[in-house]
Amino acid sequence: MGAAYLAIGQPARAASCLNFALANANPEEQVFGLLLETLAEAQLVDRDVSGCATSLDHAQRLATSLSQSRSLWHRTWNLRTQARLLQRRGSWRESLHLIQDNAQRERSTSRSFTETQVDALTALALTRIGPTQQAAEALLGLFQHPAESSVLFQGLALTASASLVAFNRTRRESLSHFARALRILGSTGEASSLVELVDHVVPIITEAMDRPAHAIAVGPQGPLWRPSQVVCHLETSTSVIPAIRPNDVELAAFVGTLPDLIAEPRTLGEETLRVLTTLGWIRSGRVARQGRSGAPTVVTSYFDGESPATGGEANASELSPLRLVLGTRHGHTYDLLVTPRDSCECLISCGTLWRLISALLNPAPRLGGSSADEARSETVDAADDEFGVFRSPAMITMLETVKRIAPLNIMILLTGESGTGKEVVANVIHRASGQPASPFVAFNCATVPRDMIESHLFGHKRGAFTGAVESFRGVIRAAEGGTLFLDEIGDLPLETQPKLLRFLDSKEIHPLGEATPQRVAVRIVAATNADLERMMKEGRFREDLYHRLNVVHFRVPPLRERRDEIAPLIERFLGRYAEEYGKSHIRMSDETLAHLLLYAWPGNVRELSSEMRRLAAFLESGSVIQNRDLSPKFFEERETPLPVTSDDARALSVRVDRPLSEIAQDVEIAALTYALRATNGRMDLAARRLGLSRKGLYLKRLRLGL
Repeated sequence: MGAAYLAIGQPARAASCLNFALANANPEEQVFGLLLETLAEAQLVDRDVSGCATSLDHAQRLATSLSQSRSLWHRTWNLRTQARLLQRRGSWRESLHLIQDNAQRERSTSRSFTETQVDALTALALTRIGPTQQAAEALLGLFQHPAESSVLFQGLALTASASLVAFNRTRRESLSHFARALRILGSTGEASSLVELVDHVVPIITEAMDRPAHAIAVGPQGPLWRPSQVVCHLETSTSVIPAIRPNDVELAAFVGTLPDLIAEPRTLGEETLRVLTTLGWIRSGRVARQGRSGAPTVVTSYFDGESPATGGEANASELSPLRLVLGTRHGHTYDLLVTPRDSCECLISCGTLWRLISALLNPAPRLGGSSADEARSETVDAADDEFGVFRSPAMITMLETVKRIAPLNIMILLTGESGTGKEVVANVIHRASGQPASPFVAFNCATVPRDMIESHLFGHKRGAFTGAVESFRGVIRAAEGGTLFLDEIGDLPLETQPKLLRFLDSKEIHPLGEATPQRVAVRIVAATNADLERMMKEGRFREDLYHRLNVVHFRVPPLRERRDEIAPLIERFLGRYAEEYGKSHIRMSDETLAHLLLYAWPGNVRELSSEMRRLAAFLESGSVIQNRDLSPKFFEERETPLPVTSDDARALSVRVDRPLSEIAQDVEIAALTYALRATNGRMDLAARRLGLSRKGLYLKRLRLGL
């Protein structure tokens, strides 16, 4: 929770959570040091430089006293915080020496987000202390490793590069780079990164404008360097920074930000409109937003001269507007419409930029792909993507947390019903660990005979027992350097559990027939659909093993709690199995899809996959699946009421042959969901519409699991 508060720009609340955690943590365990280092980051964002230094010193002493090893990601992230602290103090040379002494000897083969951030801090220090040639090379190397939030790295580097003679730009001319970085980070990046960038930009702004730092403020919200949010509006955003007419360097910088903007259609449209406007290539333009129902709404607009009375329609003498579909975000589709000036230069320039953005939004198929590959690119390939099955809010939230803790090499326990996709989540953890090329080994504890499971896990030497005609490494050694997924851990025999516990504590295995134990470095992710706490009380599962496995616990919700994923899963499975059986264009009718959306799915994703495979096998190419094609089980009692289709989604049909509490809960969920969508998630306004207080709305959402 402290890390989440830090990410959204609330360092004081982050520090409160972390201090509470520190008060309840064991000072002799490594997690205590992790908490201290995260607290140091929060203190740095909150400008508590002395507190940050104290927390880092305490964490360093603890790390020295503990024998536990720390991951490369962890060490690099701590190095980043230390370097940022020194730079905030103005100790640029000490910061550079710290990075050079520590980072260079711990380079990994695959670039990570944290390593790229350390490179950005290196470039920043070099541009402040020189020499100029090394600074220029550091900046050049920075842009050869694209990563998340690359705008932050550009902003940090360009902030310092204003003093480089090699770039031949004045500080005032470089401010437009910073303005763009602020706008984009305000809508796509973490608030802590935004604060860090502004802290570096302020001295240059004050020097360029000949104004004291305390005079630069944005309305009543406070000084520019402590923003809680940056809103991207063409007329007002970053208006404190003087506008500079873009040249070829500015246009190149804008093009360099496009990869950061592809997932943010509104910001992409506004930034494109901004650069087209200041370049003078268009007469008029607008970014329009359209929801599931209703007329389009103009988000941002520009007109050359007097605005037309029609509110955005081009004059009869003007060229027809160019239209670009930017994408969909939170249920709204965004379009960019511009009318170029009727000159050859402007038409060619607009068209070239249009083609570039269109190519990024709709990438061409891979070379060598067949027409079948192209036809199913949206159905089958997406299923192999780490976000492919994460569509519901619960799964997306879990994915974000998983990716954050995956590099820490910490024990993870996954629980949930059979068929929910626990192995898929384990694969996500492995790919996000920072070493995706290392082995991922899945082992089901329920599929091996009880008397053979020990040798399967730990291995054995030839002749160790009757029938051991060859040596066997075991699955633990097979996964060395990577991830071992122990599925159905609840079925592990009681006599084998102490040996697994011994391995988890010592990282050593003792294969059958071997004289000495062997150390093995492997990450363990365990999963089960059993109630381990009940099994502990019944004496069927060791309590010490449970607590050793349950360091971080994720519950994978059943499919009936993630109904947003049913339709895309149906589409992907149908496409995959139809192609497997040599068929094509099998789709599902809207009525049948609605019926399946309301089915209880006791077998979860595995049951859905099996039914789609059966349908793909029986039906012919071009078939439209109807209710009569489904298995009889889908016409038994359904779990949820059938909603009535309406244009504004304000009507609901509820079955009354159920307990009153279930009926009331369905109505409450529908009313709360509609109110929150209608108010774009504004809690105060939604609460007033529902006749509730803000706290009352929060408690209802919590009780209903929304």
